[in-house]
Amino acid sequence: MKMEIVDKLIFWIAGLSFISLYGISMEMIVACLLSAIIVCVRLAYAKSRYINYIYEGLMAVYFVGTLVIELWFSQYIYVAPFIAFVPLLLYDILQYRMIVSGLACVVALVTYMTGTVKSGYTAGTDTYISVAEIVFVILFAIVSAVLQFKTAGYVRLTDKIKHISDDAREQNMLLYDKNNELIAKQDYEIHVATLEERNRIAREIHDNVGHMITRAILMTGAIATIEKDEAVKQHVEVLSDTLNQAMNNIRESVHDLHDDAINLEKAVKEMIDAFPNLKIEFDYSMAPEVPKELKMCYIAVTKEALNNVSKHSTADSVYIKMREQPGFYQLMIADNGKVSGDNFLGGMGIANMRERVRKLGGSFNIRTDDGFKIMISVMK
Repeated sequence: MKMEIVDKLIFWIAGLSFISLYGISMEMIVACLLSAIIVCVRLAYAKSRYINYIYEGLMAVYFVGTLVIELWFSQYIYVAPFIAFVPLLLYDILQYRMIVSGLACVVALVTYMTGTVKSGYTAGTDTYISVAEIVFVILFAIVSAVLQFKTAGYVRLTDKIKHISDDAREQNMLLYDKNNELIAKQDYEIHVATLEERNRIAREIHDNVGHMITRAILMTGAIATIEKDEAVKQHVEVLSDTLNQAMNNIRESVHDLHDDAINLEKAVKEMIDAFPNLKIEFDYSMAPEVPKELKMCYIAVTKEALNNVSKHSTADSVYIKMREQPGFYQLMIADNGKVSGDNFLGGMGIANMRERVRKLGGSFNIRTDDGFKIMISVMK
């Protein structure tokens, strides 16, 4: 746009400089103002949907008016000032491919040149001025065409560079997002692998070490029963107590490992697979590390809720949402079943859910205005 304005300003000043050689006249003022108005209308309303029709009409009026003056009023009105601004208007004719205005421009120029030269020779006057006018118009018309094509090429190249830059920026953003997604996926897979390894270790301890210690406890108990020597029997009982304590510690460690290794999302998905008669939508968005107590609570509540829907509800669709908000954890379980009466509030299952949430200091709410909905929130 800036280059276009500079180019048009050059041709407007050139036309004004040329016609100033003839002195100030009404024709000069009208031609200057009219050409400036036509160009400014295009620049000011370039984005209007009707600007092409308006601009085409203004151009046609300008050239047709010039042609009429040349053919019938040339003895009263000097037409050269209007012709001097043809290179300026020709710039836009070429740029916007205005066929009608282009034809009107060609006809007006040919008529003007033919009439000017013929008039000069017929009157037997000096034709230098006439030739100068024609040379000026032709020369600046060529310059106008060259500048227009160069400016248009520069604009196209600039637009292409902007598109390439925008595409490159968009690709970089996509690659950045993809890289973050891959990193998050990798972290999630590492977390899942860690949990599975914890489960494996817990199973190994339970199946191998636990069984061996249990056998040792039974053997020491048998030895203590049949042993007659009180001193030996006392040592065996101490050994049995030690083994029992070791067994209790192993049980606690195994349970802790197992509870920490539970993947909440995976556990709920496996639970959902156990209810093929229900259409269940699961919306999960929580961090990989979730407190153990919260996982056990959400798993128990979800299992109880799905059992209730499967056994006692008319619903065939369930929506489960688990979200981690900045300050709390959220669980919502909603179905499309019909609820009648308030008997559902007194069930043991609902009471167990409420008690589990209460122990975590959370809130437990039920709504029945549109199906059956359980809403739980636990503060972090």
